Amino acid sequence: DDLLPEGGIRASVGRNQTSDVNAFPRFAGIDRRNSSDAISLDVLWEADLWGRIRAGQRASLAELQRDVQALHSLRAALTAQAAQSYYRLVAIDRRVALTEESVRNRADAVRIQERRVAAGTGSRLEVRQAEGDLAQVAALLPRLRQAQSTAERGLLVLAGGSPRDIAGHAVARAEALPEPPAIPAGLPSALLARRPRRRGAEAALVAPN
Repeated sequence: DDLLPEGGIRASVGRNQTSDVNAFPRFAGIDRRNSSDAISLDVLWEADLWGRIRAGQRASLAELQRDVQALHSLRAALTAQAAQSYYRLVAIDRRVALTEESVRNRADAVRIQERRVAAGTGSRLEVRQAEGDLAQVAALLPRLRQAQSTAERGLLVLAGGSPRDIAGHAVARAEALPEPPAIPAGLPSALLARRPRRRGAEAALVAPN
């Protein structure tokens, strides 16, 4: 905390002994051993007379709050996008299944018309019409399957899937779509003030001021 003093303490101890062999004579009664002990204490403290340090702390806390709310907002956005992508994928799955069933039905219609022609009760025009209907519906399948593949890869990227899963399009499907949660009646409008985006915007305004 910048408001508290900073301090440090240092201590040193030294011992040395003078040799008898030197250029200076040693007088009798003088000890050859010398010792030195030292302790120093350093204290640094800045008086926050004009509130600069406190204002800086409040600004730092506001910036931290802004980043935290941005993280919450990002998580909510990713969750919503992943849910929307999954519902879109399930809708494409159903369209693919319905189109495949329609192709099978029209293929059966072509065979029925061919049997009628063979039995002498139908015409080649009816066969051509049935074949045209079959080709028209079958032409939808490649585009639907491409959209299905794209939706799978996008969902796996949002979910943090591995490259192997993304390449294999390994997206598990639920047996039934979950029911959306019911919103209780009588919720206060003050809940809007708790939205991460709004809190983050407020913190962003507080930080520079």
